[in-house]
Amino acid sequence: MSNTKVRIIALAYFILFLGWGTVQAQGSDSIEEIVVTATKRATVLQDTPFSVQALGAETLKDLGADDFIDFFSQITSLSQTGEGPGSRRYAVRGVQSIGEPQVGLYYDEIPIAGLPGDNLDSGHAQLDLKLWDVERVEVLKGPQGTLYGQGSMGGTLRVISKRPRADKIEAAAEAVLSDTRYGDINYGVNGMINIPIIKDKLAIRGAVYHRDEEGFIDEIASSLPGFGITQTPINNANFEETTGGRVSVLYTPNEDTTLTGIYYFQRMDTGTRFETFPTFATSDNPVGNVFTDDFFNDDVDMFNVIADYDGWDWASVTATGSYIEREAERFDDTTRFVISGVFGCDETNFFVSCFGAPIVPTVSMDDQSVKAWSSEFRLTSKQEGPLQWTAGFFWQKKRTFRRGQVGIADAEGVVTFDDNRDMNARIFARTNYGHSEQIAFFGEASYEIMDRLTATVGLRWFDTSRDEDQNLVQPFFGNITGFLPTQEFGEKKLIKKFHLGYEINEDALVYFQAAEGFRLGGPNQPGGFNASAAPFDSDSLWNYELGWKSAWADDKFILNGAVYYIDWSEIQIQVTDITGAFDFIGNTGDADIIGFEIESTLRPVEGLELSAGLTHSKARLNGTQVAPTGGILPVDLQDGDRMANVPDWQFNTSAIYRFPVFGSYEGMARFGWNYISSSNTEHTDVLVGGAPNPSFYRKGSYHLASLRLGVSGDAWDASVFVNNLFDNNGTQSARLIDNEPIRVVIPRPRTIGVNFQYYFDGE
Repeated sequence: MSNTKVRIIALAYFILFLGWGTVQAQGSDSIEEIVVTATKRATVLQDTPFSVQALGAETLKDLGADDFIDFFSQITSLSQTGEGPGSRRYAVRGVQSIGEPQVGLYYDEIPIAGLPGDNLDSGHAQLDLKLWDVERVEVLKGPQGTLYGQGSMGGTLRVISKRPRADKIEAAAEAVLSDTRYGDINYGVNGMINIPIIKDKLAIRGAVYHRDEEGFIDEIASSLPGFGITQTPINNANFEETTGGRVSVLYTPNEDTTLTGIYYFQRMDTGTRFETFPTFATSDNPVGNVFTDDFFNDDVDMFNVIADYDGWDWASVTATGSYIEREAERFDDTTRFVISGVFGCDETNFFVSCFGAPIVPTVSMDDQSVKAWSSEFRLTSKQEGPLQWTAGFFWQKKRTFRRGQVGIADAEGVVTFDDNRDMNARIFARTNYGHSEQIAFFGEASYEIMDRLTATVGLRWFDTSRDEDQNLVQPFFGNITGFLPTQEFGEKKLIKKFHLGYEINEDALVYFQAAEGFRLGGPNQPGGFNASAAPFDSDSLWNYELGWKSAWADDKFILNGAVYYIDWSEIQIQVTDITGAFDFIGNTGDADIIGFEIESTLRPVEGLELSAGLTHSKARLNGTQVAPTGGILPVDLQDGDRMANVPDWQFNTSAIYRFPVFGSYEGMARFGWNYISSSNTEHTDVLVGGAPNPSFYRKGSYHLASLRLGVSGDAWDASVFVNNLFDNNGTQSARLIDNEPIRVVIPRPRTIGVNFQYYFDGE
């Protein structure tokens, strides 16, 4: 990190502390309390003794937050990589690698199961529903395995929807219109209605939304010598059209019982990947360079039933059941991969040396689905006294399906099919069927061992089994076809957490925590040349942290933070088979992550709120990194190599000011800025043997700014906004495959828009 950037960040914090010095002379309001359920019991955020941040409905509205990409920069230690909507990997505290998700994702009480992914990389495309009519977003940092299971290795992200109200009618509508540089006009519409069916007992709430986001990447003409193949240029190719919503029903037959039913749905269609090809750019206009039509469709349906009973004196009861079904269809240009990675040529000589047969342009079609049934039963203590506890049982059953095909497209880059949805001119095909089942028992108990000093122990025991069946329908080469030997994997483990918290006074607390994080291993999907591939083992970590929470000057200044050390073992990593053409998952050595996070909020004068957050995370390989069984580790990993896709520094700051205008109307102005430091696409830039690693790319640092100005009345508000105010095109994600040119994902260019919301409150 440069000295200039350090000075900028230090100055921002100095301004916050300078403002704190004037707080006591002002008549400002205290910072709003947020109630969270991160510990699976309701607690005030500032009194919850571990690292958790929450964004309430009002904050999400002020941000104009529509999905994950709009709010993640406001949370310290939260980051993401990916290739566009529906294809993002979430990470907390730099815990990030290929394989199963490392951030547990929940919508209400639904644990989100990942798509199977390419070669079981199910963490690459975590679900991202739109955030209309959301009560809050909670981000729990560090391992949450005891309460949330093996998917919460680095942390947990929870999206909590607004519940129906049985006491009054409510309605809301929103319209958004914007224009993106290099793109065109975007629009979005939202609606919500809440209707009591039986007053104070039964209510229904419906929320719907539609987005039409124009693209900003132009696909330029892509030609292949020797065949006269040229794709027609496409302007604004990376569009997104999304329609979705939620219906929820709340029934309270008596004062002790609450039944909630929730149904989510979302249908998303995008054109091409959200990746640019800087190699082919002739100006600052973002361009792509593919030979075929690319697109991504993502459909999800989810059901959740929650039963709460509070009629016992000693404990409350919660029972949940959920079902998720997600189907995704992706078409990707695979031309350069086939001619270089499979046939060993490049796009300038393949027509001479690659067997003479026309194998291009080539497209990869990927149909994926996941179906998961989950249920949880838990008891939470209610009695007063030094001992408090939570105990429960969890069960999940998951089915995944993936059908992959590679075929030759026509000269226009379009692929055709027969009646069975098989590609015409197909050159590779395989189908995979995955099955997994898990049971778990979990509990946490806290005991106040002396005045204001509380010790907590958490345990979770689980037993899981997984298997994978593959039908190799058509290999690139060789004669291995049909169903290959079933790959199986099973594991039992006890997850542990130890926590010690001390309440200094009613405004400050400190805590120390040691928590174990865990991610399942599993069977591998064999590549096109082998009948089997060794399974990969689980990886795990221990997170040790010292944290604090503090409120000053009558809660007008909040300063929270944590210092942590993470010891990560048996890291799951991408390796290749003996041919070098197909990837799968294996385990290598260890890594250390040392870091800290600080969050602060200040209200120096009435109506003004300043906030800032700073994260430093130094993630490095530790010790000897060995090649996994049955695989080749193509890169020369060494002790001290930097972990891939982990920025060392992240910083965010914002200022929001509310003020009276036009009599009873209220004005609002918000400015936000965030900075993310550089990172690398690979652990090292050296291959085994000393040659340069062609997949290594250094992503430079970048920053984003936003501005929003608005005015509101009793039942409406209107605003104008500018996102990516300085039109920064820094690299958020990047990848290099074989002889392909570098592909990078950039932020959406400067977008200027207007927003109007109307509310009806039946009170």
